[in-house]
Amino acid sequence: MTHRKSDTTTPAKPGLRRRQFTGGLALGSLAFGASAQTAAPAQGFPDRPIRIVVPYAAGGPSDTVTRVVGQRMSQFLGQPVAVENRAGASGLIGMEYVVRQPGDGYTMVMFSQGGSVLNTATREKMPYDLLKDFRAIGNMAVMPQVAVISNNIPARTLAEFVAYAKANRGKLSFGSSGTGSSPHLMGELLKATTGIDMVHVPYKGTGPATIDLISNQIQFLYTEVPVLIENIRNGSIRAIAISTPRRSPLLPNVPTMEEAGFPQFTGANWFGLAVPSSTPTPVVNILNSALVRALDHPDTRASLTGQGAYADPGPAEKFDKFLRDEVERWRGIMRTTKVKVH
Repeated sequence: MTHRKSDTTTPAKPGLRRRQFTGGLALGSLAFGASAQTAAPAQGFPDRPIRIVVPYAAGGPSDTVTRVVGQRMSQFLGQPVAVENRAGASGLIGMEYVVRQPGDGYTMVMFSQGGSVLNTATREKMPYDLLKDFRAIGNMAVMPQVAVISNNIPARTLAEFVAYAKANRGKLSFGSSGTGSSPHLMGELLKATTGIDMVHVPYKGTGPATIDLISNQIQFLYTEVPVLIENIRNGSIRAIAISTPRRSPLLPNVPTMEEAGFPQFTGANWFGLAVPSSTPTPVVNILNSALVRALDHPDTRASLTGQGAYADPGPAEKFDKFLRDEVERWRGIMRTTKVKVH
């Protein structure tokens, strides 16, 4: 069978004058170095528009979630909140741009599983330090992922698919949106923990991978629910498990990974907000308060549900701990799967 593979290249890393901070993301733990920019006090903040940099192109899940939440945050901040897309290099370009901005609260960045944690966990060299150069504001939303298979595979559950793969060693392949992506690593983790043998086929996005799944050029794919929901509903591919501990409201009949007997595959994509680490605590508190209020609004929750996500409000400390746990989790997955990303 033929595969349309994507070329995976290492993004150029422009020079970055590292800021000398010793603290992490948690509130109150940040120690400012001599080179830190002086941030404006929280009094009167905000008195002009705020922007959220999304390090991906417009139209994807990270962009749409950020626009919904940012628009609602503007209501509680009393200032417009604009979304600015700075895509490229798997999120590195937008992230590095924000780390260079003043820590005054007027520039936030959208954190996601791929652009922040996976880059940190999978790459040996980074143009910034995720846990030192940024400061958490809070998580916006969690988006479940789903495991899907080709209709040509005679399996209705994840356990049946694993059994079929074991009986057909070397004959199956799985797709991903690129080497080092969450779909790639979860496929490798499935191989490592179950003993099945599948060939990884990286693509330039989930769209072409889905086309090849429908035509049985690949047999397995793992990605966000909204990306595949129409194909699942029209029966062109088959959903066998949801990644989150609770079922997706868009696919209520699809069991969770834990229900399917594979709790080690529990996880999801998520979308949070952060600022440069020189941002003072009072400003962080104001932004977090606006975020929590925005996520508690029924219209925001309804909009997120329609996109296959659910709100995840909480203090900045909660998101800080989550980020650190996610980095360690994915570093462990890297050790288990032995995947190398250059």
